[in-house]
Amino acid sequence: MANGFRFTQQHPTPERYREIQQALADQGFYNGPVDGNWTAESLAALRRYQQEKSLPGDGRLNSLTLISLG
Repeated sequence: MANGFRFTQQHPTPERYREIQQALADQGFYNGPVDGNWTAESLAALRRYQQEKSLPGDGRLNSLTLISLG
């Protein structure tokens, strides 16, 4: 907490999840529906992507991963 303000990270919107799924699909990591529903299949694809790109492979949508996805 800084200066009395609490900063929290919000979950992406379904539209943003769809964009992430599409980016993962475009690069061959995701074969599921590109519908904005973040599922176990989406998470597994994200982890595979992170591992292949030498990013922290914890399945979190951190800034390094989002920048790398484009």
